[in-house]
Amino acid sequence: MTDAPIAADPSPITRAVALAREAMRQGATRSLAARIATIDPSDPRQIADAVSGPEDDTDLSLEILAATHGLATREEGVVPWLAEWTASDGCSQWPAGADYQADEDDLADDIDPDAWRSDDDMETEWIDVHWWLPIVRWDGSVGEVIYDRTFQLDPEAPGDCEHEWARPHSVVGGCEENPGVWAHVGGPGVEITEVCSHCGIYRITASCAQSRHDGQYRGERVSYREADEDSLAWIGDEEEGEVE
Repeated sequence: MTDAPIAADPSPITRAVALAREAMRQGATRSLAARIATIDPSDPRQIADAVSGPEDDTDLSLEILAATHGLATREEGVVPWLAEWTASDGCSQWPAGADYQADEDDLADDIDPDAWRSDDDMETEWIDVHWWLPIVRWDGSVGEVIYDRTFQLDPEAPGDCEHEWARPHSVVGGCEENPGVWAHVGGPGVEITEVCSHCGIYRITASCAQSRHDGQYRGERVSYREADEDSLAWIGDEEEGEVE
């Protein structure tokens, strides 16, 4: 990024003249230099309009404009003055605080998925984060650099024991030769129910689950259910040697 040689706190006329001279020094025609000198460099539309003259080579004109006003550039085009990355999860949005040259991985590294998780969460969920940065593309069109990333939030198994999962038919039901495995009603995949042989809580794994937020099929979901009379009775039978 370069700084145009403009006096500190100049008058609007003085600033425009200095910018026009700098644009011509960068290779602009008088017509282009005049347009460059009078734009608001934070306004993408004014940037695009300034380089839309019939005699202009758009990408070269944008390079001259960026150099004149000290604007950042990316592979996609010119970043307007004061533009910044914005992030949204579909419910709220916030300044991402990333460098203008950031890519999807850089932006994702700044996301803490645990910020969406609460102690009461008992099942897998997915959060979609969307980022955008205003840009004037090298062809003179106004748009945005856009990235999207999905974060999977898996719950921690409740309880303090080291869980050992089993599928006793008397507790989880299903076919005796494959207990606890059920077809997923209303959708693809199966659900597998297991029980901890130490504390009796249940773990249910859906092989192809829907997000509660948007109903899309996302992948494997793990959820937990509190122990009940059946699972606790089975643990008691195990301890007495009546193992299924």
